[in-house]
Amino acid sequence: MGRASAPSGLKLKCVGGGRIKHDESKRDLLVYGYSQGYGKADHQVAVDLLKIKYPEYHIDFSNDGY
Repeated sequence: MGRASAPSGLKLKCVGGGRIKHDESKRDLLVYGYSQGYGKADHQVAVDLLKIKYPEYHIDFSNDGY
């Protein structure tokens, strides 16, 4: 699990994974789960970024699930 190079020349490193459940009708996003290869990411970071892009949504996370 090494580093990858982005087209812009930035160095990238995967620090974990997870999934996002999207319920458009309820404007609800749930960040949850983990990657078997990379482990669990810090879901709060994803939630904070999603809240900037989707301020009208209810956004939360759970450490449960795969």
